[in-house]
Amino acid sequence: VMTVLYLLSLAPAALAVMMTPFAFDQGSTPEAWALVTKILVYPLVVIVTIAGAWIFYKLSLFWVAIAWSLLPIVNILLIFT
Repeated sequence: VMTVLYLLSLAPAALAVMMTPFAFDQGSTPEAWALVTKILVYPLVVIVTIAGAWIFYKLSLFWVAIAWSLLPIVNILLIFT
């Protein structure tokens, strides 16, 4: 279930990535760079999370797989802070 949801979340993430250059309309600030970095890292986090969660599941490390699958949610929360 999480695999499908995370894959579906990549479509809005692509739109967000396309809008990141506009973060620098007011100039290059540390806050703008932090936001852009968080947004650009999200697709990578999703791909690594999906692969890692399935690997941990295959190794019967179910709690680790569940914890690992929460990484994109942490990333989304960091974007809004």
